[in-house]
This record gives sequence, C-alpha cells and structure tokens, in this order.
Amino acid sequence: MNILAYSLCVIFRPADAFYYIKRNRERAVLWPPLFIIALAFAVRIAAIFAEHYPLAYSLPEDTTIILEAFIILAPILTWTVACFITTSVMNGESTYWEILTATAYCLIPYIIFTIPLSLFSNILTIDEQAIYVYLIILKWLWIFILILTYEKTMNTYTMGKTLSITFLSLVFVILIWAVIFLLYLLTNQFIDFIKTVTIELRLLFS
Repeated sequence: MNILAYSLCVIFRPADAFYYIKRNRERAVLWPPLFIIALAFAVRIAAIFAEHYPLAYSLPEDTTIILEAFIILAPILTWTVACFITTSVMNGESTYWEILTATAYCLIPYIIFTIPLSLFSNILTIDEQAIYVYLIILKWLWIFILILTYEKTMNTYTMGKTLSITFLSLVFVILIWAVIFLLYLLTNQFIDFIKTVTIELRLLFS
C-alpha cells in the first residue's frame, strides 16, 4: 500500500491500516511518516494565516517558523518515545519506527480538516466561537481514538490494557517534559553563575 492508500484506510478502516503497518514491517521505508509530519507542519502554518482573526489562537505576528516546528515536532517525538518505552515494558509488539509511522498517520484528520475548519471560521462571529471550538475538539478526539486504535491493534492489547498503557505513556510524557524543564532551569542557573564569576574576576583583576 502506498501513502495515499494508507491514509484512506486510516480514515475508513483504521484497524486494518495499522495492522498492515505491523505486518509489512520488513518493507518499512523512512519517508512516509516524515512526509506526513512535514505536511502537518505546512498545514499548521497555512491555518494560522487562514483563521478568522477574532477566533484565532495563533496570530502570524506572534509566532515564528521555529516555534511552530517545535509545537508540531516536540509532542510527536516525546509521545512516540514514551509510547515505545511503555509498550516495550508492557510486552508490546511494535517497534519505534512502527509507532512513529502509526502516529504520523493519526495526523491525517488534522491534515484534512484543519485548513477547511480555518476557512470555515471566517464566516463565524465571535458569538459563534463555541461551534468552532467544538469542531476542533472533535478533530482532536478523532486523532486520540486513532492513537488508541493503533496501540490496541499493533500490540494486540485488550481495550482495558490499551487505556492503561495510554495513561502511563501520557504520564511518561509529562515526566520527560519535567526533566527537560528542570535541565533547562539548571543550565540557565549554571550559565548565570559562570557569567557572574567571570564578571567578578574581571573586576578583581582590572
């Protein structure tokens, strides 16, 4: 199956799509998940310019390409790492690349519906913002259901175990970000300490 066939299968028969990803692991190639993630990034950039100004969550003047790339890539990378580690410990059957590929295909609803929803926002008023918010929630709920589907299908879990693995993966994601944030704070403090010592030494020997 090519990338278009997989994408259509994810929309209409998601369990089959994820089963095929697992079954064809020997023929896995690198570019499809990377292409889909890049496409999701391009869609996000386009949506920022297409959204109706009063309903927009991100304005073009308030963001940068680097920030938007971080918003797309950071959750995907931390989730796939957390999910792989959790499933590996809990007798999972999927490899990291299969998890990354499945996660990328879960973004297909985001790619398909984000720009149409952004354009739709232009005919709404601020009083009708709730409609727009509900549609966005439905879009992300669809993506979440796809994630549950691939975890269950690719690891042959029961639904109960799938939900518990998802919860543990989310906890692990939070822990990863907590560690990253702590390292960021410690690094900043260390850099400030070095700067202070350097200034003191210059004053002492000047």
